[in-house]
Amino acid sequence: RESGPEKTPYILEINARAAGGVCLGLHAGVNLPWLGICEALGRPLPDLQPLQEAAVVTRSGWDLATADPGTAQVAPAEVPNTYVLPTGRLVVRSRPSPWPLTSVIDVAARDNPRRGFLFVSRLLGKHLPVTPARMAAAHAALAQRLPRELPGPVLFVGLAETATGLGAGVAEAYAAGGREDVLFSHTTRHPPVGADNLAFEEAHSHAQAQVLCWPEREDVAARFAEARSLVVVDDELSTGRTAIALADALAPRLPALQRVVTASLVDMRPDDSPGEVVALVRASFEFEPNPGWSSAARHLSGLSELGAGQGLRRAGRLGRLGPWPLPDSLLNAALDRIGGMGSVRVIGTGECMHPAFVLGRALEGRGLRVTLQATTRSPILVGGAIASVITGADPFDERVAHFIYNASGAPAPVTLVLAEPGAGPGITVIAEALGASILVVPDA
Repeated sequence: RESGPEKTPYILEINARAAGGVCLGLHAGVNLPWLGICEALGRPLPDLQPLQEAAVVTRSGWDLATADPGTAQVAPAEVPNTYVLPTGRLVVRSRPSPWPLTSVIDVAARDNPRRGFLFVSRLLGKHLPVTPARMAAAHAALAQRLPRELPGPVLFVGLAETATGLGAGVAEAYAAGGREDVLFSHTTRHPPVGADNLAFEEAHSHAQAQVLCWPEREDVAARFAEARSLVVVDDELSTGRTAIALADALAPRLPALQRVVTASLVDMRPDDSPGEVVALVRASFEFEPNPGWSSAARHLSGLSELGAGQGLRRAGRLGRLGPWPLPDSLLNAALDRIGGMGSVRVIGTGECMHPAFVLGRALEGRGLRVTLQATTRSPILVGGAIASVITGADPFDERVAHFIYNASGAPAPVTLVLAEPGAGPGITVIAEALGASILVVPDA
């Protein structure tokens, strides 16, 4: 509205229900409850930054793919969120961002003495069910934050197990922007027998050992060795040490390397942390462990070799020069199981996340309602973001527990579990508990 020579910003909130209005108001950068509290206490109302244009947020949600940090309304710093967990007390403070922190992550407690908390992503499709469309939007948003002028070839590496799918999705979104020199691999705890492994550690994990397998195909290995930029992709950074450990292990194999960037959905590192990082959201945290709590989880060396015919050898573990191709046989098998149903739940297994995402996007393209999540070896306590757990065994190591979180409750009309070639019977426990069909993903 015009007011003399200047424009005066006004808030127009149209929603009869407070729950919806509060959430959408936060998306638009306005903390309505805090304004109400200030007014009730007689405190001065915080200044509202004038909007360049009207901010319209609909029930369909915030469009991460088109949000531009240069023009979008930036939400003010949020009041610290405090979480009292069985493992300790966690305080999280968000930084100014176009994306409210609570729309990107939730919190749960790890069953892990090294780190008693977990930032549970609402965008990843791992511990919480997410639509593939929302995941694709997050991939695109993170890819857009990366510098377009990175010297090529650009090697993307997703960190196992949680970011194997995220890494592939961001790499493919970056390539879709016009780059034809994008390479991809992901780290693993299931290296193929005989692979040329570069070992490093994820210090805070219950299974610390990880490896990056150097490509066995000569053409792929030669292209990797030419990489001049390395992009390490993880779902969240709390210290950044895992990404640094990987870059250090990989650097001797990349003689032309000029630039290293870490890409993450959430950056929780201290301000003085080293390295070049891009993220959707920046925040900080403090954690005070509960001295009376002890973990019941068994801690692992973390590695289980895949024999001949096991695992998706070229879906990511041994490097890839282009997007992962969805086999017609997998799509047709999925459509056959879905039949005439209008919705489906797709579940990846462990490190096999990206094929589930690619299938989910294809099914969405056919008009189906799709949710996506994946199993994990990470032991997490029920509570907070974790409403339920079903326990099975790792598909490639029957000694290791394997979990699917937040998949109980009302059964989906159709549930498909995607397993890698050679997976053992451990995953069938989870599939049977969900009434799911198991589809084996062809090696590609």
